[in-house]
Amino acid sequence: MTPFDVLNRTWPQIRARWIHALDTRLADPSLPDVPEPPLQLPEPPRNEDINAENMRRIHALIAAAPKVGIRAWSTKILERHANGDKFLWPIALKMALDSDRIAAGGAPR
Repeated sequence: MTPFDVLNRTWPQIRARWIHALDTRLADPSLPDVPEPPLQLPEPPRNEDINAENMRRIHALIAAAPKVGIRAWSTKILERHANGDKFLWPIALKMALDSDRIAAGGAPR
């Protein structure tokens, strides 16, 4: 059976050939055994198991994370345009300008 057969024939047309090919492959003595499943990770700690120091560290990481608004993409594009970037696509610049107009209560052009 070839990839062409699999892609261009229906299941009833290739069913017998598929079963024969699978049986032949499974009967191959050089086929390795199915590996054992990997060990599972331990269950995560419950809320009562988390100590105050870890919570302080988590809050510090959240506070230090950069703040990104939903319009950060348009700000970056407009900054690139203001810095003279010649590689901006005109449609990207138009969408950024429209986003600014809409955010200011206007309508897109």
